[in-house]
Amino acid sequence: MKVLAIILSCFWLFASSERYLHWHERDTLSWADFSGAADPASPMAAYTYSNMHIVWACEDGQFSLLAETRFDKERSWQKGNGSTALLAHEQLHFDITELYARKLRQHFAAMPDPCAMAEADIRADIQSLVDGWHDEQLRYDSETDHSLDRDGQAVWDKRIRLSLNALARYAQP
Repeated sequence: MKVLAIILSCFWLFASSERYLHWHERDTLSWADFSGAADPASPMAAYTYSNMHIVWACEDGQFSLLAETRFDKERSWQKGNGSTALLAHEQLHFDITELYARKLRQHFAAMPDPCAMAEADIRADIQSLVDGWHDEQLRYDSETDHSLDRDGQAVWDKRIRLSLNALARYAQP
C-alpha cells in the first residue's frame, strides 16, 4: 500500500480544528479570522496563510485523494483596521488555494490508473501543481500590487471566479 501525506505548510502543527477554516463557496473570511501576530517588519497590511492538506493512497488498486484547502487563523494577520478591498484581496488568496486543490483533484481524476504510477511520479505530479499554486500566488500579488491596483484586482477576481466555476465538479464534497 502506498500512502503519502503532504502538509503544505512550514511545520506540522498539532492544533485544534478551530485553528483552521476549510474553504467553502458560501463562506468568506472576516477580519476576525486573522488572529495571528502581525509582522512589524513586513510592508504588507495583511497576510493570508492558506495551504492544502494533501493525502493520497492506493489500496486494493483504488486511488483516493484528499486535498483540503485550509486557512490558518493563527498564522494569518492584519495590521490596523483592514479595508473591505484588502479583505477581498486576502479572500482571493484563499480562493486561489482552493482552485489549485481542484486542479489537483482534476489531474488525478483524469488518469485511468494513478495506482499504476510509481510513488515518485505521483509525488512529482503533486509537487508540480503545488509549484504552480505558489507561482500563481506571487503573480496575483504582483499584478494587483497587493490589492492597490483596483483594475488588476477586478481582472483577477473575475478570472478566479470563472476558473472555480469551471472546476466546480472537483470541489471537495
